[in-house]
Amino acid sequence: MRAPPGATASPRYAVAVACASTWSGPGTPPARASCWESFGYTAADPSHVTQWGLDPIVRSHNAPTPIAPTPNLFTRAARTATGLSIDEQPGVQVAVAGHEVAYDADRRLWYADIELSGGLAYYPFIRLVLARYQPNSIPGAHLSRLVLADFAQIAPDRMATVTFNSKDAHQMRITVAGPAPYRTTNSVVVSLEQQLTGADGGDELLGWIPVGKGALTLRSTTVKNETLWSGEYTVPPLPTPPPPLRLVIREFELYPSNGEEITIAATPATRLVYAEVLDILLPT
Repeated sequence: MRAPPGATASPRYAVAVACASTWSGPGTPPARASCWESFGYTAADPSHVTQWGLDPIVRSHNAPTPIAPTPNLFTRAARTATGLSIDEQPGVQVAVAGHEVAYDADRRLWYADIELSGGLAYYPFIRLVLARYQPNSIPGAHLSRLVLADFAQIAPDRMATVTFNSKDAHQMRITVAGPAPYRTTNSVVVSLEQQLTGADGGDELLGWIPVGKGALTLRSTTVKNETLWSGEYTVPPLPTPPPPLRLVIREFELYPSNGEEITIAATPATRLVYAEVLDILLPT
């Protein structure tokens, strides 16, 4: 995701769902729904409801609700409903969060983008149960047969902010905030890049090189159960007028690894878990 100059960026917990089935009825296809247990005298089979849980190898805050997300946590849901029946388990009633679908002509697939509010959980796992949902239906026929999706890990929210020093236009304060593991060893690294004149061939994604000799590693602190990475960056001297600039922010997770060799003592390795690019316009 690219943000306007000096703006903040805050991607949310999200997962994309694609469906290869065709739709031959009038108008747009029914919404794709995620199902979870609503109420009833019979408990739903676990394979018939959406569930989520923490990564067992990471010490993290809990998700907002145990076992399953509730309707209000699906922030892009077009419609929710409760008390619906499913063919797979008569006597059980479920709730659904219906999402609008769109068609990808290149992949020839219908898809829906689902966003969830995961609170302070760090990379929780989720297993969606999906169905076609027709809100305007006779009783007992609102949902199609269920489809159990694979487990997926959803990335935590991050908010990156860049503010300029009012007394020095070349001094920036950079912060990144969001959920992280307890006593996190995640590191956030920031680098400034400039675009070479004429090297991009008109493509804004090409021709970028680092400015200066190195990157800045932000300091981490805990603020209200969230982790805040922050630091000050001084822009080095640039030609006049300055070239196009962008700030590249990367977060790396540190974990033990033996690589390809079998050894007793594991060596630290890194995994990129978050990246953001912000266009920078220096104040005049």
